[in-house]
Amino acid sequence: MKNIFLTVAVFMGFSLQGQTPAYLHYSVEDGLPSTMVYCAVQDQRGFIWFGTNNGLARFDGSRFKTYDKEDGLPDPEVLKLYEDRQGRLWISCFQQNPCFLKDGVFHTSDNDSSLAQLDIKEKLHHFFEPADESIWILGRKNYFDEICVVTQSESTCHPFAKSAQGGTKHIVPPKLKEITPEVVDFLNNEYLQLYSTPNFNSAEKQAKKYPYSKFWPLVSDTLSTSLIYQGNNFKKVSFHYLSVINEENKTFEIPNADNTVNLIDNGNIWLTYPQSNDGIYKVNYATNAITNYLGGKQTSRICKDRENNFWFLTLNEGIYSLPEKHTTIYDKSNTPSFISDNITAILLINEKDKLIGDATGNIYKYKNGTWALYEYKTNSEKNRIRHIIPYSNKDWLAVTDNILFAEIDGKIQPFNGINLQRDPKDRWIGSPKYALVNDGNTYLGSMTGLNIWSDPEKKPLMLNAFNRVSAVGVDSENNIWIGGNDGLLSLKDSFQIQWGEQFGQLAGRIIDIKPAGPNQLWVVTAENDLVRARVKDGKVTAALAMNDTLPIPIKNIKHLHKSSDGTLWISTNTGVFGLGGQPGILHFDATDGLPSDDVNAVAVENDTLWAATTAGLAKIQLNRTGGKGDFSTYISAVSYELNKANVHEDLVYRKQGKVVIPQGASRIDIQLSGLHYGSAGNFVFEYIEEEQLLPLQWVTWSNLSSNLAKLFSGKADTTLLRKGNRYFGAHVPKGNFRTTVTAIAKDGTRSLYPDTRTFTILPYWYETIWFSLFIIGFSAYAVWLFLRQYTRAKRFQRAASELQLAAIKAQVNPHFVGNSINAIQQFFYPPDPGAASRYIATFTSLLRQTMHLSEVPFVPFEEELSFITDYLKMVKLRFGERFEYQVVEKDNIPKGTLFPAMILQPILENATIHGFAPEGTSRLSSTFELREGKLVCTITDNGVGIEKSKKIKKNQNRKRVSRGIQLLQDKINVMNKMYGLDLRIGYLDLSSINKNRSGTQVTLSYTPGKIAT
Repeated sequence: MKNIFLTVAVFMGFSLQGQTPAYLHYSVEDGLPSTMVYCAVQDQRGFIWFGTNNGLARFDGSRFKTYDKEDGLPDPEVLKLYEDRQGRLWISCFQQNPCFLKDGVFHTSDNDSSLAQLDIKEKLHHFFEPADESIWILGRKNYFDEICVVTQSESTCHPFAKSAQGGTKHIVPPKLKEITPEVVDFLNNEYLQLYSTPNFNSAEKQAKKYPYSKFWPLVSDTLSTSLIYQGNNFKKVSFHYLSVINEENKTFEIPNADNTVNLIDNGNIWLTYPQSNDGIYKVNYATNAITNYLGGKQTSRICKDRENNFWFLTLNEGIYSLPEKHTTIYDKSNTPSFISDNITAILLINEKDKLIGDATGNIYKYKNGTWALYEYKTNSEKNRIRHIIPYSNKDWLAVTDNILFAEIDGKIQPFNGINLQRDPKDRWIGSPKYALVNDGNTYLGSMTGLNIWSDPEKKPLMLNAFNRVSAVGVDSENNIWIGGNDGLLSLKDSFQIQWGEQFGQLAGRIIDIKPAGPNQLWVVTAENDLVRARVKDGKVTAALAMNDTLPIPIKNIKHLHKSSDGTLWISTNTGVFGLGGQPGILHFDATDGLPSDDVNAVAVENDTLWAATTAGLAKIQLNRTGGKGDFSTYISAVSYELNKANVHEDLVYRKQGKVVIPQGASRIDIQLSGLHYGSAGNFVFEYIEEEQLLPLQWVTWSNLSSNLAKLFSGKADTTLLRKGNRYFGAHVPKGNFRTTVTAIAKDGTRSLYPDTRTFTILPYWYETIWFSLFIIGFSAYAVWLFLRQYTRAKRFQRAASELQLAAIKAQVNPHFVGNSINAIQQFFYPPDPGAASRYIATFTSLLRQTMHLSEVPFVPFEEELSFITDYLKMVKLRFGERFEYQVVEKDNIPKGTLFPAMILQPILENATIHGFAPEGTSRLSSTFELREGKLVCTITDNGVGIEKSKKIKKNQNRKRVSRGIQLLQDKINVMNKMYGLDLRIGYLDLSSINKNRSGTQVTLSYTPGKIAT
């Protein structure tokens, strides 16, 4: 969409001097199917339809939806449109029978029985709907040749007029009964738009005969003029020229042979010129004014919507729209007093008087609707007007690049008579930058410091000398703040503190300073743009860069203005922004009628915004809706990508509020529309999204969790969308989303008719909760089966190991018993009954313990220690003084530590049988200690040693391996397999580490922590 600014021609005393309306222009770049536009109509929903030579277009204020032959349109060249009370859009296509569009479906003679009966082979059709709910279709070749009446069940066609001697005779079809006033109005209006009508006198007579008629064209073979009848006055329209006769019988004309009366509105006749490039003429026969619009363009028709916006259709440039509250442009083309279009400053003195300055040092005053140039000159074509500020009452002060001057008591002169240029007699103040009038003092920031006038008759006081001051402001406590190249400073501390050093947001060049409310300042910096500073007693306590919080950054700020309602207006090179009570950020640019996005200054009064741009001055109406909200919001369409194809669904005609989007859809884009055309599509959309449970078969975990969370929060997600769409991107959440959208105009007016739809975005079957539950159940069942089989195998393996251990134990016990009984024999030769009795008693006790220990795999360490101690006592009884033993337990073994049962007895037995010293006393020591989490048992004897014992056995031809040691190793292997004890046994011949020493050392270790208690 582009804005076109066209000069208004002035005729007959009706003046639009000094203003140009800003048209909204729509062409093929905006989605219009063609620049050749024939007709337009606004439907009951509020959409505007345009007929072009390349299809039918529906417009919502920002988007065009095009219908062509692929959609069912008989021919893409649409010449006439009409909507009846049933909501049917009747369409006249080139050289095709009429058709209509209902609920998004085209009804033609191919699919509608009532239309199939029609046979109107004319190029153009006219439609009329009388009170009986039928539709009249007029076919035209030479005037109106026939009328066809279409009802729900049938269609009938009748001739309307035929030539007869003396003129044309009207034939009233039998079913029409009579031509009523509404029929007269219709026929006259349609006819007047196509032709001029016959003889003035005949028309006058006919008008008197039918006084209820606004217009009455009399069909005749001779065309010359038509009579317009209103009240008791007659006005004449000529075929070859437009002639208006007012109450005083004065006539004025617009010569043109091809004008068409196109619209009668509020005392104005609007004429188009399809066969020429004369644009549009508006004839006001009450004020004798004729105004030309779009001069030089070939126009086809004028339409007016329900908001009183005008739509000008052209045959080669698309559509021009003129909103009722349109933007007005003042520039050199329409304001003769303007010397430059680069407007740099604005001051609104009151509702009637306004001042502006330009880039060449000129000031203009607006009064009584016109701009006049002040005679005062600054003698420099490059002397830009920087600011214009109020001085007192109606006086004002202007800051320019070279001089400070004012109007005081009606006289314009340099301020206080001081020449601000370099002068040997006066102190040089330098180039002015910014001025402020506060509490009777005038503050001027210049390139050499801050100048203060407390008395206009005296020279100023200079502070912050030889430092550039580019901005001056005052806070709510009346403290003066200045800004320059080095940041923000305060007069309260005599500019000693550089607040930019403490708050980086305030560092660098300062552009503007404005109060932001109690104890707050708006500060514009070159580096951080808009900053809100919290101030107290001339000190800064906090600073916030607003672009860190705003939804869209505002950059390249030139000027600030605070309106009476508290809104902060910001001038930038990308338009005007407003921060205030309205939702989101207000933004005005070329789409709203600005002649340029490069805005130097802005001022606001009531509901009017004045913007000084580099291409002229703009006057924008802020309250374009009137605050009524009588416009609709639509969720108009949804598009998405599915299987690498783009899918578009039109939702305007969908009666059901539920929209189902299939699995695999991505890049979902929901289009939103606000049908207030004076707002030019510039809306903020309040988008409320409430997630609901999906249908039971499609529920996902995220959908379920979101709905459970909603039970606690109870809030829906609300988003403000600045663009007319809600885009989900490539990763689309799966769920059931109830969406309510309300369009909010720039003036804060909310649509009274929001739209609500539910979007069901289906997941894949494998994304549902049921599939995951199936996977969980199946996995659990598989794990259960595995564990069951594993447990069975472990049980079988454990049972086998237990049997094997039991078998080993069964072998250990007889081996122990046999060796012990064999030892009893020595007490009989020579006889020693006492020793034999003690030995047998000890053996019997050990035997009972062995039977108990053979039933359990582990015993408390204390029991095992007691058992081996008793066993060594029994060996001592057997060998007497020839055998000594020692059992040492370290203190670091916790009480109750489990020990493998009967694991040490075979080692001790082997040591006492095979590890005896060949001479002297045999000694055996057993040591127990915890070492790095392992319980280590070390058994040492002083026998012949392992290597020498092997040699003795070899010399004696003894090849049998000790049965006790073999059984012990088997038992260790089985227990490691069953319990994972890391049970190990090691043998060491002591002679291998010391040749002078003999004996064997056996080390047994295991991890007690691996024994499950």
